[in-house]
Amino acid sequence: WRAGIAIPIYLIMSMLAISSGVGGGLFWVPLFTALLQFDVKSAAALSQSCVAGGCIGGTLYSFMQRHPHDQERPVMDYNLALVLMPALVQGISFGVMLNYILPSLILSCLLIVTLLLISARTLHQGIKMVAAERRVRLEAQAREEELETRRSPMSPGYTDDETATFDEGSVRSRQ
Repeated sequence: WRAGIAIPIYLIMSMLAISSGVGGGLFWVPLFTALLQFDVKSAAALSQSCVAGGCIGGTLYSFMQRHPHDQERPVMDYNLALVLMPALVQGISFGVMLNYILPSLILSCLLIVTLLLISARTLHQGIKMVAAERRVRLEAQAREEELETRRSPMSPGYTDDETATFDEGSVRSRQ
């Protein structure tokens, strides 16, 4: 029964994680340990294979995409990817060594701390994004209300462009 609950949750989490570009490994380890009762080391290994599969799918999809501002360029920056690869390989090697050396309790604590830090950062960024979107929406609404006020027949200085006539000669004679 646990697998029946874990699979739909995994499906939804993987769709959200891969579409947002975060991989999802930090979310899958707690899922695998809590619902499927894997130990932390086995859950981390399974999570890494899931992330690898998602990365392969996302990379294949991104190969076909073009840059939104310059259709001549691909959406992926291959030079940056090549620069980041050595750091990625070193990080993987260090992580594998830590997974082998550290006991499960310490790995669980590190996982929880990392998850909390990432969650707090994501929440902070989300709050900033909502505030910025709200500000833009309010500015657009204020501009629209200002335009509506200018168009209103009750506003000062309103002229109906279709019926108003402008006689340049009478304006010059009054000056």
